[in-house]
Amino acid sequence: MPETMTADTPETARESDAPEFAFLSAEEALAETVLRAGCKLFSVYPMTPINEVNEEYLKRAPEYDAVSLTCESEMEGGWYAYGASKAGARVMVGSTGVGIALMGEMVSYAARDGVPLVISHWVRGGPGTGPTGSPSQGDYWQAVKAPANGDFRNIVFAPQGVQELVDFTYHAFEVAEQIRGPVTVYTDYSVAKSTEVVALPPRLDPGLREQALTGKRGPRERPAQRAEVRDEGGVSSSSEAVPEEERASRFLYLETATWDRWERYKLVEPMAERYRSEGARLNLVAIGTMARIVRVVVDELRAEGLDVGLIRPQTLFPFPEEALLEAAATSTIMVVELSVGQMAEDVRLALGERPLLYARPGGVVPTLAEVSAQVRGAYTKLGA
Repeated sequence: MPETMTADTPETARESDAPEFAFLSAEEALAETVLRAGCKLFSVYPMTPINEVNEEYLKRAPEYDAVSLTCESEMEGGWYAYGASKAGARVMVGSTGVGIALMGEMVSYAARDGVPLVISHWVRGGPGTGPTGSPSQGDYWQAVKAPANGDFRNIVFAPQGVQELVDFTYHAFEVAEQIRGPVTVYTDYSVAKSTEVVALPPRLDPGLREQALTGKRGPRERPAQRAEVRDEGGVSSSSEAVPEEERASRFLYLETATWDRWERYKLVEPMAERYRSEGARLNLVAIGTMARIVRVVVDELRAEGLDVGLIRPQTLFPFPEEALLEAAATSTIMVVELSVGQMAEDVRLALGERPLLYARPGGVVPTLAEVSAQVRGAYTKLGA
C-alpha cells in the first residue's frame, strides 16, 4: 500500500458507515457525490467534458430536491451559484478552464464576502478553447495561482482517479464552509473520462447555513481591528462626503478581513501521497493522469533495480512543501506534467532550487516507454 500523508478526509467519516459500492464513470460519480453532499444547485456553463456531469445530475436531482442551471453565459452561471450560496445553500459551479475564466469576478467576490463555493474544474487543453478531448494540466496556474483578482487563493484538490474525485469533492463542501470561500476540485481530462468501482459517501442534508442572508438590513459587522492604519499607507476615497475616519475604517476592515481569510486557509492541511519514495535516489512528482502513468513506471524501474519513487500532491494549495523537502533531503526531484512546467514552479519554490522536468503540453499524453526513457536517462546522470 502507498505511504500517504492525509488530512481528515471523508474516508475517516465513512468508517462507521457500511460503504455502498458502484461501477461508475467519473461523470456519474461526481453527479451522485455532489447530490449526496447536500448540494442543491449545480450551476454549469456547458463545455465538454462537464456536460456529461450535468446530464447525470439532472437524472437524479428530483430525488434530492435539487436543481441544475445550464447557463447561456459563464458569468451568469457563476453569479447564480454565488446567489444560492449567499442564501445558505450548498452549491457547485462547473465548467472547463475557459468557462471558469469568465467566472473570475464572481470567484473574487465569493472570497471577499465569505461565500462557500465548490468549483468543479475539468481541464482540457488551451490556450483558448483548445481541442476537445485533449488531456492537459495546463490550467494549473489558473486554478492554483490566479483564479481572479485580489489577495486570496482557492483551496485546490487534485484527484488522480474516480475514487479520489468522489472523496475530494465530498470533502470540498465541508472545507468551503470551514474557510468561507471557494474550493476547486481540479480534474484533468483523462481522469474525467475514467470509469471505476467506487465507494460512495453517505447522504447528507445539511440544510441552510446560519450565516446566510436574512433579507434584513442592519449595521455592518466588523471583525476586531488587527492593526492601526499606517501613516505611510494613506487612505483615499472618491467619495468626499464620507468622513475621513469612516474611510479609514473601511480600508482597515478590508485589510483585517483579508488577514483573517489567510488565517482560515491554515485550517486546511496539505496532502501528498508517497509511493515507494523512501530510500529512492530519484523521486518523481506528478498529479492526475501523469501520476497514474508514473506509478507504473516506478514499479517497472524498481524491478530493474533503479531506486525511484513518486511524490503525488493531493492538494495544490496548500502545496505539500514538507513532503517534498523530506524527499529532497535524500533524493533528486524530477517533475513530470502535462504542461510546460507550471507545477514545477511550486516545486522550485518549495525546494529553493530548480527540479528536473519532463513536460508535454498541448494535450499530448506520453507513453509509458517515453516516460520510462526520460526517467532512466535522469537516473543515469545521477551516477548510478
